[in-house]
Amino acid sequence: MSKLFLASEFGYSGNLLREKLKVFPKNPKVAYIANASDLDDDQSWITHNREKFIDLGFEIIDVDLRVTQHDNLKEKLEQMDTVYVEGGNTFYLLDISNKSGFTKIIQDLVNKKNKLYIGTSAGSIVAGPNTESTKYLDDLSVVPNFKNFTGFGLVNFVVIPHIGNDDFYRQFEDNYFEMFKNLKMYDYPHICLRDNQAIWAEDNKIEIVQD
Repeated sequence: MSKLFLASEFGYSGNLLREKLKVFPKNPKVAYIANASDLDDDQSWITHNREKFIDLGFEIIDVDLRVTQHDNLKEKLEQMDTVYVEGGNTFYLLDISNKSGFTKIIQDLVNKKNKLYIGTSAGSIVAGPNTESTKYLDDLSVVPNFKNFTGFGLVNFVVIPHIGNDDFYRQFEDNYFEMFKNLKMYDYPHICLRDNQAIWAEDNKIEIVQD
């Protein structure tokens, strides 16, 4: 039984997870993977998202895919109640996930061991079957010779985050238009999320929830 909470911005939608947390022990442990933001100077949104986890009663365990070896990574994640993947650059995140072995580990944990996966923005995008449509919004050049757009495949759709976010629209207005114009090229669905929305996916059923 796979379970995922895919957000556009966890700091704004994390309260929607409260109802689901009844199945967790007191002070559940979350593996906090923030590598998607390794290249960003401004990481203010991370503080916002971390504060939401603390507010929800989580104990945060930071996990850095750059330094954690495969066997240690698998063992560490197995001990967590949930795994959270932060936002940032989708392609950098996917590249480091593949190189560290995290991709295969999280597929096993979610699909076979019922580990809850929580994603925000890029962390939600990579959970889908493919990330190619994100090339309109993210900088591909941060990963030289990047060619493999295949996502984790934990769900059969791709999240488009930050719909209605004025800051993102100002930065990527033309890119959003180009992306939406070309979505028909892809043979998998895309789901748009505002920052106060998230998707609860359990097995083959999905629910869009809103704060």
